[in-house]
Amino acid sequence: LRTGKAEALELAEHWFAAENYTQALEIAMQAGLKAQAAFAYPQAERAFRLALEAATFLENENSANEAQQLLHMQGKYSLGEVLNVTGRISEAQTLWSDVIEHAQWLPQSELLVAQAKVELVRLMRFSGDYDTALTIIQDPKPGEPLYSLLCAGLGMLLEYKDPNKARFYALEAVKSAKLEQNDDHLVNALSVLTILVKQKKRKIQIARFATSVAERTKNLHLLSIVWNELGTAYYTSNSREEAFVAWQKASEFANGVGNIRVLASLDVNKALILMQNMEFDEAIEVFDQAIKLSKRIGVQLIEKYAIYNRALCLYAQNQLQKARSELELVRDHSLEQVARIWEARITIELGDGFVLEVPKLEPHADGFGYVQLTQALLALSFGDYQKAWDLTAQDVHDSDWHWKLARVHAGWRLGLVDQEAISQVLSGTAQDPAMNEASTRQFADFVRLVLEPWTDEGKKRLQILAQQYLTTPIGVLARDVMLSLSE
Repeated sequence: LRTGKAEALELAEHWFAAENYTQALEIAMQAGLKAQAAFAYPQAERAFRLALEAATFLENENSANEAQQLLHMQGKYSLGEVLNVTGRISEAQTLWSDVIEHAQWLPQSELLVAQAKVELVRLMRFSGDYDTALTIIQDPKPGEPLYSLLCAGLGMLLEYKDPNKARFYALEAVKSAKLEQNDDHLVNALSVLTILVKQKKRKIQIARFATSVAERTKNLHLLSIVWNELGTAYYTSNSREEAFVAWQKASEFANGVGNIRVLASLDVNKALILMQNMEFDEAIEVFDQAIKLSKRIGVQLIEKYAIYNRALCLYAQNQLQKARSELELVRDHSLEQVARIWEARITIELGDGFVLEVPKLEPHADGFGYVQLTQALLALSFGDYQKAWDLTAQDVHDSDWHWKLARVHAGWRLGLVDQEAISQVLSGTAQDPAMNEASTRQFADFVRLVLEPWTDEGKKRLQILAQQYLTTPIGVLARDVMLSLSE
């Protein structure tokens, strides 16, 4: 301190200990923003929390002026950013809501409030809470701070409710960002438009334009992000070679600036591809690498996403208990409710606990089909075959093979036949992201044996197989077969 070479955070802590909260607040905010820009999230969090504590002391003493009150709100917003990146979304949501509620009464707070709205809406969208998010951004007006970002956020929220209006707002966001001459906002608007556009070629064109805009900024962090997105657009269009080229460029940019977050995201992309190719052992290894990278910078958002998908790989390998233990780690994340649904599903399949009600999800949230499947499995486990039959009358696409199996199971007990479902289960044509080919064949052979007339020899075979399959994804059917054999 005496030599003037102390780090900003050390100086802020010094002033705080000396009860000079004005200096502590200002210097802690500077330290936090500097650490955040350098992806030093633990240090940034420490600095922002110190700034908030100093601001609270000033306000409790009734000595905080309007500029300090605004700095307090800015600290809350910035801490929310850090917490969101590092996967603590509940506290981030609380902080941003507080900024929206209180900062609006302060002079020169319009931009800060708009930023908080944009971030809060993004977070709510990922969790599927569209209705609440729509109360935050209702009808942006030209000239508002961050008008382009607000339009982009509204476009995402209306994706399912009103697709035409969603595209209108996305295009309005692009137009506004161009008028603002803000390339960062333009890239964000183009990213939203990429998601909303359904034509795969058009999706790639927009993503490519986003990369060209990002090139103008010469911002390597932004370039690593948009090239990653372009790779994803290519991949969803089955252009795998182009996807890998784009991801390689994203990796080069990310390595160039030490953007570990993008590198971890790229590992997740690679692992998801391995999952789709049913190379589950290899996928687990790459997910492990993504988790290690995420832990290095405290980005629990990616870490928990990787843990969730690693659990599905374990499930596909019939390691249900281990998969359930992994899923228990997915908390305070946009996938938290889906993870709880998977936990309930696995518990029903293992038959080692009580599930009385399936966790809820918003109808448009990712994984909503798992809710319906788990409800059908719960009905089967209680012997309510008619309810399971009714629930499985319409297709879902989150877990096709298991969905068809639930219908076949219910039909077997009710004496009803859905020939299409039977054919898809026995042939393995009903795909499932959490099934390997060997298990599909083995389980299909078991189902075939269940549906055939039971001979004495067949009953013996069923008894042996049902015992083997009690702790597998077809545990509900296996237990029901054993019950039927004992009747």
